[in-house]
Parts: sequence; C-alpha cells; structure tokens
Amino acid sequence: MVSYRDVNLTPGTKYYYRIRSYNDAGHSAYSSEISIYTLDTSGVTKTPAIAIVSPSDRATVATTSDVSFNVSDWDVEAAAGRPTHLHLFLDDTDTEAHFTLDPISVTVTAGFHQITLKLANKDHNFIGVEDTIEVTAQ
Repeated sequence: MVSYRDVNLTPGTKYYYRIRSYNDAGHSAYSSEISIYTLDTSGVTKTPAIAIVSPSDRATVATTSDVSFNVSDWDVEAAAGRPTHLHLFLDDTDTEAHFTLDPISVTVTAGFHQITLKLANKDHNFIGVEDTIEVTAQ
C-alpha cells in the first residue's frame, strides 16, 4: 500500500484529487475525482460537498455492493439549510434517507445502473449538492 501526504495546504480551501497506478506495462486510468476541504479556523462557513469513493465510476460490480462516500461540511447541529442527511437514488428513484456516514448497501439487477447521492437539509429539501456514478452489475 502506498500513501501520500499533502502538506502546506491553505486553510479553508477546497482541493481535488485523482489517483492512478503504474507499473512496467504503463499507467492505469485515473480514479474518480474527490474533493476535500481543509479546516478553516476563521469561522467562515464552507460549501458542502459529497463524493462517491467506491465503487468507481463505470465499474463492474456485484448485484449487491456497498457505496462508500465522503461528505464535507456535514452539520449534525442542523443549522439552517445545512446538510443533515443524504438520499440514495438508484436509476433516478429515491430509495431512502440515510443519516450516517456509513457505507450504504445497494442491491440491483444485472445490467447498467446510475447511483446518485444527494445531500438534504433537516426539512428533506435537497440543497443542490450531489455525486453520480454509473455501474454495470453482474
């Protein structure tokens, strides 16, 4: 396993990352992009973000798979308009609300599917922050 530590980052800044592997045969394709915020000690509110980490976009998956994700600026205090939970959409159908950051198990039929995670506030209104991947289930 290889790790990377990014240092000298600016507080309160959004950074984007992609990874790829390489060996003697060449380089792999880049992973899906993820974003992350650095902590801001100035008290400025940050814009929420969500990124599906696994499975990767266009992956071939089992018919039952876990969807892992990262969320920045999750607000457990339920401040006005801030995200308190997320909804998982499977092929444009809202499956249910999720109030934890644990991976979500998804069961699909064989074939092509679209998985979307959308952040919502305490009133279950979507706040316009989402991430979508496409997978093929076998």
